[in-house]
Amino acid sequence: MGLQSTKIDFVARAEETVRLLQRGTVAILLKANSQNVYSFKNLSEAKAKLKEDSIKLSAEGDKALEMVFRGAINRPYKINIAFCNDIETINSSLQIFEGIKFDWFCAPEFEAKNTEIVNWIKILNEERNMEVKAVISNTKADSEFVVNFTSKKIILNNLGGKNNVEVTPALFTSRVASALAGTPLTRAITNLQLDDVASVERLTNNEYDTKINAGELVLYNDWDKVRFGRGVTSITTMNGKSEERKKILIISKMHMWKREVKELINNKYLGAVQNGINEKMLLITSIKQYNAELVKKGVILGSTNENDVDIDITAQEKYLKVDKNIDTSNWTEKEIRDAKTGSYVFIKANLEFTDAMEDIQVTVSC
Repeated sequence: MGLQSTKIDFVARAEETVRLLQRGTVAILLKANSQNVYSFKNLSEAKAKLKEDSIKLSAEGDKALEMVFRGAINRPYKINIAFCNDIETINSSLQIFEGIKFDWFCAPEFEAKNTEIVNWIKILNEERNMEVKAVISNTKADSEFVVNFTSKKIILNNLGGKNNVEVTPALFTSRVASALAGTPLTRAITNLQLDDVASVERLTNNEYDTKINAGELVLYNDWDKVRFGRGVTSITTMNGKSEERKKILIISKMHMWKREVKELINNKYLGAVQNGINEKMLLITSIKQYNAELVKKGVILGSTNENDVDIDITAQEKYLKVDKNIDTSNWTEKEIRDAKTGSYVFIKANLEFTDAMEDIQVTVSC
Protein backbone atom coordinates (compact mmCIF):
# COMPACT_ATOMS: atom_id res chain seq x y z
CA MET A 1 0.00 0.00 0.00
CA GLY A 2 2.80 2.40 0.85
CA LEU A 3 4.52 2.21 -2.50
CA GLN A 4 1.53 3.49 -4.41
CA SER A 5 1.77 6.83 -2.62
CA THR A 6 4.98 7.58 -4.50
CA LYS A 7 2.88 8.19 -7.60
CA ILE A 8 1.16 11.00 -5.70
CA ASP A 9 4.53 12.28 -4.52
CA PHE A 10 5.74 12.52 -8.11
CA VAL A 11 2.63 14.43 -9.19
CA ALA A 12 2.99 16.76 -6.21
CA ARG A 13 6.60 17.30 -7.20
CA ALA A 14 5.43 18.50 -10.59
CA GLU A 15 3.46 21.21 -8.80
CA GLU A 16 6.62 22.23 -6.95
CA THR A 17 8.38 22.29 -10.32
CA VAL A 18 6.27 25.32 -11.22
CA ARG A 19 8.32 27.39 -8.75
CA LEU A 20 11.55 25.98 -10.13
CA LEU A 21 10.45 26.98 -13.62
CA GLN A 22 10.12 30.60 -12.52
CA ARG A 23 13.52 31.30 -10.99
CA GLY A 24 16.77 29.68 -9.93
CA THR A 25 19.62 30.16 -7.50
CA VAL A 26 23.02 31.79 -8.07
CA ALA A 27 26.31 30.96 -6.37
CA ILE A 28 28.89 33.74 -6.54
CA LEU A 29 32.53 33.77 -5.43
CA LEU A 30 33.87 37.20 -4.45
CA LYS A 31 37.24 38.50 -3.28
CA ALA A 32 37.37 39.02 0.47
CA ASN A 33 39.19 37.73 3.52
CA SER A 34 36.47 35.57 5.02
CA GLN A 35 35.59 31.89 5.49
CA ASN A 36 31.90 32.70 5.90
CA VAL A 37 29.21 31.47 3.52
CA TYR A 38 25.92 33.33 3.13
CA SER A 39 22.53 32.93 1.48
CA PHE A 40 20.54 36.09 0.77
CA LYS A 41 17.21 36.94 -0.80
CA ASN A 42 17.89 40.61 -1.55
CA LEU A 43 20.69 43.17 -1.83
CA SER A 44 19.83 45.24 1.24
CA GLU A 45 19.93 42.13 3.42
CA ALA A 46 23.30 41.16 1.94
CA LYS A 47 24.87 44.59 2.40
CA ALA A 48 23.66 44.85 6.00
CA LYS A 49 25.02 41.43 6.97
CA LEU A 50 28.39 41.88 5.27
CA LYS A 51 28.79 45.24 7.00
CA GLU A 52 27.81 43.72 10.34
CA ASP A 53 30.41 40.96 9.90
CA SER A 54 33.09 43.46 8.76
CA ILE A 55 33.53 41.79 5.36
CA LYS A 56 35.07 44.31 2.99
CA LEU A 57 34.57 43.77 -0.74
CA SER A 58 36.62 45.36 -3.47
CA ALA A 59 35.10 48.11 -5.59
CA GLU A 60 34.52 45.54 -8.35
CA GLY A 61 33.07 43.12 -5.81
CA ASP A 62 30.55 45.72 -4.69
CA LYS A 63 29.43 46.16 -8.30
CA ALA A 64 29.14 42.40 -8.84
CA LEU A 65 27.13 42.05 -5.64
CA GLU A 66 24.66 44.69 -6.80
CA MET A 67 24.27 43.16 -10.25
CA VAL A 68 23.77 39.58 -9.08
CA PHE A 69 20.48 40.49 -7.38
CA ARG A 70 18.92 42.23 -10.39
CA GLY A 71 17.48 39.19 -12.17
CA ALA A 72 15.40 39.52 -15.30
CA ILE A 73 11.69 38.77 -15.53
CA ASN A 74 11.96 37.60 -11.91
CA ARG A 75 14.57 38.02 -9.20
CA PRO A 76 16.77 35.00 -8.46
CA TYR A 77 15.31 32.79 -5.76
CA LYS A 78 18.47 33.01 -3.65
CA ILE A 79 22.07 34.24 -3.89
CA ASN A 80 24.74 32.09 -2.20
CA ILE A 81 28.00 33.92 -1.50
CA ALA A 82 31.45 32.61 -0.56
CA PHE A 83 34.83 34.32 -0.64
CA CYS A 84 38.41 33.81 -1.77
CA ASN A 85 41.21 36.18 -0.80
CA ASP A 86 44.06 34.41 -2.62
CA ILE A 87 43.47 33.58 -6.28
CA GLU A 88 45.82 30.62 -6.01
CA THR A 89 43.56 28.94 -3.45
CA ILE A 90 40.46 29.18 -5.62
CA ASN A 91 40.07 25.40 -5.89
CA SER A 92 39.48 25.04 -2.17
CA SER A 93 37.08 27.98 -2.29
CA LEU A 94 35.12 26.35 -5.11
CA GLN A 95 34.68 23.21 -3.03
CA ILE A 96 32.64 25.21 -0.53
CA PHE A 97 29.81 25.36 -3.07
CA GLU A 98 29.70 21.58 -3.44
CA GLY A 99 27.63 21.45 -0.27
CA ILE A 100 25.22 24.16 -1.44
CA LYS A 101 22.40 23.72 -3.93
CA PHE A 102 22.62 26.21 -6.81
CA ASP A 103 21.77 26.49 -10.50
CA TRP A 104 24.23 29.07 -11.81
CA PHE A 105 27.77 29.89 -10.67
CA CYS A 106 29.89 32.95 -11.40
CA ALA A 107 33.21 34.32 -10.16
CA PRO A 108 33.40 37.80 -11.76
CA GLU A 109 36.74 38.75 -10.15
CA PHE A 110 38.56 35.55 -11.09
CA GLU A 111 38.65 35.53 -14.90
CA ALA A 112 42.28 34.36 -14.79
CA LYS A 113 41.05 31.11 -13.23
CA ASN A 114 38.30 30.35 -15.74
CA THR A 115 40.02 27.14 -16.85
CA GLU A 116 39.93 25.81 -13.29
CA ILE A 117 36.29 26.87 -12.97
CA VAL A 118 35.35 25.10 -16.20
CA ASN A 119 37.10 21.90 -15.13
CA TRP A 120 35.35 22.04 -11.76
CA ILE A 121 31.90 22.47 -13.32
CA LYS A 122 32.54 19.61 -15.74
CA ILE A 123 33.56 17.31 -12.87
CA LEU A 124 30.46 18.22 -10.86
CA ASN A 125 28.24 17.32 -13.81
CA GLU A 126 30.06 14.39 -15.40
CA GLU A 127 31.49 12.64 -12.34
CA ARG A 128 29.44 13.85 -9.38
CA ASN A 129 26.03 13.99 -11.14
CA MET A 130 25.35 17.50 -9.83
CA GLU A 131 23.16 19.55 -12.15
CA VAL A 132 24.96 22.90 -12.10
CA LYS A 133 26.05 25.48 -14.67
CA ALA A 134 28.51 28.37 -14.78
CA VAL A 135 28.86 31.73 -16.52
CA ILE A 136 32.41 32.74 -17.41
CA SER A 137 33.91 35.34 -19.76
CA ASN A 138 36.21 35.22 -22.77
CA THR A 139 37.09 31.53 -22.40
CA LYS A 140 36.36 28.74 -24.88
CA ALA A 141 34.97 26.19 -22.46
CA ASP A 142 33.35 23.93 -25.10
CA SER A 143 30.84 22.57 -22.59
CA GLU A 144 27.05 22.47 -22.42
CA PHE A 145 27.35 23.25 -18.71
CA VAL A 146 29.20 26.52 -19.24
CA VAL A 147 28.08 29.82 -20.79
CA ASN A 148 30.86 31.95 -22.28
CA PHE A 149 29.89 35.64 -22.24
CA THR A 150 32.05 37.86 -24.47
CA SER A 151 30.37 41.23 -25.16
CA LYS A 152 32.45 44.35 -24.49
CA LYS A 153 31.84 48.07 -23.86
CA ILE A 154 28.85 47.38 -21.61
CA ILE A 155 27.36 50.60 -20.23
CA LEU A 156 24.90 50.33 -17.34
CA ASN A 157 22.41 53.10 -16.68
CA ASN A 158 23.23 53.06 -12.99
CA LEU A 159 25.61 51.10 -10.80
CA GLY A 160 26.91 51.90 -7.33
CA GLY A 161 24.98 55.16 -7.32
CA LYS A 162 26.69 56.39 -10.52
CA ASN A 163 25.25 56.84 -14.00
CA ASN A 164 26.57 55.40 -17.27
CA VAL A 165 29.05 52.97 -15.73
CA GLU A 166 31.13 50.74 -18.01
CA VAL A 167 31.83 47.21 -16.78
CA THR A 168 34.03 44.43 -18.14
CA PRO A 169 32.67 41.16 -19.55
CA ALA A 170 34.14 39.37 -16.51
CA LEU A 171 32.32 41.59 -14.04
CA PHE A 172 29.12 41.36 -16.06
CA THR A 173 29.03 37.56 -15.62
CA SER A 174 27.31 38.25 -12.29
CA ARG A 175 24.59 40.12 -14.19
CA VAL A 176 24.29 37.31 -16.75
CA ALA A 177 24.03 34.62 -14.06
CA SER A 178 21.37 36.70 -12.33
CA ALA A 179 19.41 37.11 -15.56
CA LEU A 180 19.60 33.39 -16.29
CA ALA A 181 18.38 32.55 -12.78
CA GLY A 182 15.61 35.12 -13.10
CA THR A 183 14.33 33.99 -16.49
CA PRO A 184 11.49 31.43 -16.30
CA LEU A 185 12.14 28.16 -18.10
CA THR A 186 8.95 28.81 -20.02
CA ARG A 187 11.04 31.03 -22.30
CA ALA A 188 14.59 31.33 -23.57
CA ILE A 189 16.97 34.12 -22.66
CA THR A 190 17.20 34.77 -26.41
CA ASN A 191 16.12 38.35 -27.24
CA LEU A 192 15.56 39.15 -23.56
CA GLN A 193 15.84 42.88 -22.91
CA LEU A 194 17.99 44.17 -20.05
CA ASP A 195 16.46 47.46 -18.97
CA ASP A 196 19.47 48.44 -16.85
CA VAL A 197 21.93 48.26 -19.77
CA ALA A 198 22.21 51.43 -21.84
CA SER A 199 24.46 50.17 -24.64
CA VAL A 200 26.99 47.56 -25.68
CA GLU A 201 29.59 47.26 -28.44
CA ARG A 202 28.10 47.26 -31.92
CA LEU A 203 29.06 44.46 -34.28
CA THR A 204 27.99 43.46 -37.78
CA ASN A 205 25.50 40.65 -38.23
CA ASN A 206 28.29 38.43 -39.53
CA GLU A 207 30.36 39.15 -36.42
CA TYR A 208 27.44 38.26 -34.17
CA ASP A 209 26.81 35.05 -36.12
CA THR A 210 30.47 34.09 -35.87
CA LYS A 211 30.48 34.59 -32.11
CA ILE A 212 27.25 32.67 -31.55
CA ASN A 213 28.41 29.79 -33.75
CA ALA A 214 31.61 29.71 -31.65
CA GLY A 215 29.52 29.16 -28.51
CA GLU A 216 29.51 32.72 -27.20
CA LEU A 217 26.63 34.47 -25.46
CA VAL A 218 26.42 38.11 -26.52
CA LEU A 219 24.39 41.27 -26.07
CA TYR A 220 23.31 43.42 -29.00
CA ASN A 221 21.82 46.86 -29.53
CA ASP A 222 18.24 46.79 -30.78
CA TRP A 223 17.61 50.49 -31.46
CA ASP A 224 17.39 51.97 -27.97
CA LYS A 225 17.25 48.60 -26.23
CA VAL A 226 19.92 46.05 -25.33
CA ARG A 227 19.01 42.38 -25.67
CA PHE A 228 20.66 38.99 -25.38
CA GLY A 229 21.50 37.24 -28.62
CA ARG A 230 20.71 33.58 -29.08
CA GLY A 231 20.90 31.77 -25.74
CA VAL A 232 23.74 29.35 -26.40
CA THR A 233 26.04 27.31 -24.21
CA SER A 234 29.74 27.17 -25.03
CA ILE A 235 29.72 23.67 -26.53
CA THR A 236 30.95 23.46 -30.12
CA THR A 237 32.45 19.94 -30.28
CA MET A 238 29.39 17.72 -30.36
CA ASN A 239 30.90 14.21 -30.63
CA GLY A 240 27.53 12.70 -31.43
CA LYS A 241 25.62 14.81 -28.90
CA SER A 242 22.36 16.43 -29.95
CA GLU A 243 22.45 19.98 -31.26
CA GLU A 244 19.99 20.78 -28.45
CA ARG A 245 22.98 20.77 -26.08
CA LYS A 246 23.84 24.18 -27.52
CA LYS A 247 20.68 25.71 -26.03
CA ILE A 248 20.80 27.13 -22.49
CA LEU A 249 17.05 26.59 -22.17
CA ILE A 250 17.24 22.89 -23.01
CA ILE A 251 20.16 22.22 -20.66
CA SER A 252 18.36 24.08 -17.86
CA LYS A 253 15.22 21.99 -18.35
CA MET A 254 17.25 18.78 -18.48
CA HIS A 255 18.97 19.72 -15.23
CA MET A 256 15.68 20.53 -13.56
CA TRP A 257 14.16 17.17 -14.56
CA LYS A 258 17.20 15.17 -13.47
CA ARG A 259 17.46 16.95 -10.13
CA GLU A 260 13.78 16.58 -9.28
CA VAL A 261 13.52 12.91 -10.26
CA LYS A 262 16.80 12.09 -8.51
CA GLU A 263 15.66 13.75 -5.27
CA LEU A 264 12.35 11.89 -5.33
CA ILE A 265 14.13 8.58 -5.90
CA ASN A 266 16.56 9.34 -3.08
CA ASN A 267 13.72 10.25 -0.73
CA LYS A 268 11.29 7.44 -1.55
CA TYR A 269 13.16 4.52 -3.11
CA LEU A 270 16.91 4.42 -2.52
CA GLY A 271 17.55 1.91 0.24
CA ALA A 272 13.88 1.88 1.23
CA VAL A 273 12.27 -0.43 -1.36
CA GLN A 274 12.90 -4.04 -2.38
CA ASN A 275 14.37 -4.47 -5.86
CA GLY A 276 11.88 -6.66 -7.67
CA ILE A 277 10.25 -6.23 -11.05
CA ASN A 278 6.99 -5.01 -9.50
CA GLU A 279 8.75 -2.32 -7.50
CA LYS A 280 10.75 -1.26 -10.55
CA MET A 281 7.57 -0.89 -12.57
CA LEU A 282 5.98 1.19 -9.81
CA LEU A 283 8.95 3.56 -9.98
CA ILE A 284 8.70 3.73 -13.78
CA THR A 285 4.97 4.44 -13.59
CA SER A 286 5.59 7.23 -11.08
CA ILE A 287 8.17 8.87 -13.33
CA LYS A 288 5.73 8.62 -16.25
CA GLN A 289 3.08 10.39 -14.21
CA TYR A 290 5.58 13.12 -13.32
CA ASN A 291 6.36 13.51 -17.01
CA ALA A 292 2.65 13.72 -17.82
CA GLU A 293 2.32 16.66 -15.43
CA LEU A 294 5.31 18.36 -17.07
CA VAL A 295 3.67 17.91 -20.48
CA LYS A 296 0.65 19.81 -19.17
CA LYS A 297 2.96 22.60 -18.01
CA GLY A 298 4.73 22.76 -21.39
CA VAL A 299 8.14 21.66 -20.10
CA ILE A 300 8.39 18.55 -22.26
CA LEU A 301 6.59 17.37 -25.36
CA GLY A 302 3.88 14.74 -25.08
CA SER A 303 4.91 11.28 -26.24
CA THR A 304 2.84 8.59 -27.92
CA ASN A 305 5.51 6.05 -27.02
CA GLU A 306 4.45 3.98 -24.02
CA ASN A 307 8.10 3.13 -23.43
CA ASP A 308 9.39 6.69 -23.05
CA VAL A 309 10.36 5.59 -19.53
CA ASP A 310 11.15 1.91 -19.14
CA ILE A 311 13.67 -0.63 -17.90
CA ASP A 312 16.91 -0.26 -19.82
CA ILE A 313 17.11 -3.76 -21.29
CA THR A 314 20.52 -3.14 -22.88
CA ALA A 315 22.11 -1.92 -19.66
CA GLN A 316 20.44 -4.67 -17.63
CA GLU A 317 21.67 -7.41 -19.96
CA LYS A 318 25.19 -5.95 -19.87
CA TYR A 319 25.07 -6.10 -16.06
CA LEU A 320 23.99 -9.74 -16.13
CA LYS A 321 26.74 -10.69 -18.60
CA VAL A 322 29.65 -8.64 -17.27
CA ASP A 323 28.99 -8.30 -13.55
CA LYS A 324 27.17 -11.57 -12.88
CA ASN A 325 28.85 -13.70 -15.58
CA ILE A 326 25.49 -15.01 -16.81
CA ASP A 327 25.02 -16.24 -20.38
CA THR A 328 21.86 -14.51 -21.62
CA SER A 329 22.23 -15.42 -25.30
CA ASN A 330 19.10 -17.61 -25.21
CA TRP A 331 17.06 -15.42 -22.87
CA THR A 332 13.90 -13.68 -23.98
CA GLU A 333 13.48 -9.95 -23.43
CA LYS A 334 10.96 -10.69 -20.66
CA GLU A 335 13.47 -12.93 -18.89
CA ILE A 336 16.07 -10.16 -19.03
CA ARG A 337 13.51 -7.62 -17.84
CA ASP A 338 12.42 -9.79 -14.90
CA ALA A 339 15.93 -10.86 -13.87
CA LYS A 340 17.31 -10.15 -10.42
CA THR A 341 19.79 -7.29 -10.54
CA GLY A 342 20.98 -7.12 -6.95
CA SER A 343 20.89 -3.51 -5.75
CA TYR A 344 21.01 -2.08 -9.29
CA VAL A 345 18.07 -0.54 -11.13
CA PHE A 346 18.48 0.30 -14.82
CA ILE A 347 15.95 2.77 -16.23
CA LYS A 348 16.01 4.73 -19.48
CA ALA A 349 14.02 7.86 -20.27
CA ASN A 350 13.53 9.29 -23.75
CA LEU A 351 12.41 12.89 -23.37
CA GLU A 352 11.88 15.79 -25.75
CA PHE A 353 12.14 19.16 -24.03
CA THR A 354 10.24 22.07 -25.50
CA ASP A 355 12.32 24.79 -27.15
CA ALA A 356 11.45 28.46 -27.62
CA MET A 357 10.68 30.35 -30.84
CA GLU A 358 14.00 31.76 -32.02
CA ASP A 359 13.86 31.59 -35.81
CA ILE A 360 10.74 33.10 -37.36
CA GLN A 361 10.22 33.63 -41.07
CA VAL A 362 7.28 35.59 -42.40
CA THR A 363 6.65 35.76 -46.14
CA VAL A 364 4.61 38.77 -47.28
CA SER A 365 3.04 38.94 -50.72
CA CYS A 366 2.11 42.42 -51.97
